[in-house]
Amino acid sequence: MLDGVTAVAAILAALAAIIAPVITSLIDYKKSVHLKKIEIFESAVQSSITDLTKSFAELEKNYEYSQFYVQFLSAAYTVSARINDELVQKKLNELLHMLRSKNGDVDQKITECFDSLLSLISNYLRDMQGLKKDQSHP
Repeated sequence: MLDGVTAVAAILAALAAIIAPVITSLIDYKKSVHLKKIEIFESAVQSSITDLTKSFAELEKNYEYSQFYVQFLSAAYTVSARINDELVQKKLNELLHMLRSKNGDVDQKITECFDSLLSLISNYLRDMQGLKKDQSHP
């Protein structure tokens, strides 16, 4: 009877020794895929923020040309789609409303609103970095 229990225990221990590394590598793989998705998302967000700042600078210099206004709107909507933060969304909507009411003409209030938006985006990115660090450590 004891030999049967010992044999079963030995078989279970052998199975656990075989399965444990497989499970561990599967968990590590899923974690690395998740982190890669975060990196790709961060890269896309960074790119859209760069486009937003460049198009705003062009709009400041060339507000009389509608192409710069359209480029800024496109960049703003891309940022809006990629950053799902309530404060950023509100400030971006406020900025777009101000620009529409001035027909794309950038004044001091609009520049201050844009600076405030960049500050909120910076805070959002800082929070995302903290979240990524928390997820990368067990």
